[in-house]
Amino acid sequence: DLTELISAQRAAAWSEVARRMAHEIKNPLTPIQLSAERMARKFETLVAEENDEKLTSLKKVITDGTDIILSEVKSLKSMVDEFSKFARLPNAKLEIGNLNDVVRRTLLLYEDRSAEISIKVELLDHLPDCMLDVEQMKQVLVNLIDNAIEAFEPDQKNKEIRIRTNFDQKEAKIVLEVSDNAVGINPEHFPKLFQPYFSTKNGGTGLGLAIVQRIITEHSGKISVVKNYPRGTRFRIELAPA
Repeated sequence: DLTELISAQRAAAWSEVARRMAHEIKNPLTPIQLSAERMARKFETLVAEENDEKLTSLKKVITDGTDIILSEVKSLKSMVDEFSKFARLPNAKLEIGNLNDVVRRTLLLYEDRSAEISIKVELLDHLPDCMLDVEQMKQVLVNLIDNAIEAFEPDQKNKEIRIRTNFDQKEAKIVLEVSDNAVGINPEHFPKLFQPYFSTKNGGTGLGLAIVQRIITEHSGKISVVKNYPRGTRFRIELAPA
């Protein structure tokens, strides 16, 4: 399949870009952080020793400035971690397993989450087994569920996420769907949604769904996105049975 080959080549190229970006950005962050912390400590000591009104008036400016620097360094480090995660994603260790079990294990992480959001599950009885990496598939589910949670407007009522497994007899594929009734994604963005560094979220790195697609590709599967009805977004994953 030429499309899958192009997708794999593109993922490899982006992986190299992510590795280089992580390296180039990470190098100066530690000295910037240490310098800002040192400036804050030294100025604090100077103000305490000199008891000078001018120094005292400057204290807020210096403190606010160093706090902003440290906050931005923290944000950049988080971004670098995402770059590194994408660049160093290990190859999937495929073993025979059941997608229903992965869903159940993943949902344990959300037992004590916000009561405002209802997570409804429909798991097909006797779902066929498939070859999968349990931890990586959990990562896929966590990413899709977290994206759905973040998509809800704060004042929205009846927030609902649905997770469903099925078997497509016609295509002979195991199907996993994660849908929500949030505000939804503009269909114009669908073709770009799995591209690295494309994000519809403010402050997003655009790597979450790229990692998801890469994992599904490692499983020789397919992931797609469509509008959910009456509102929201639905992600569909297809895997071959073992």
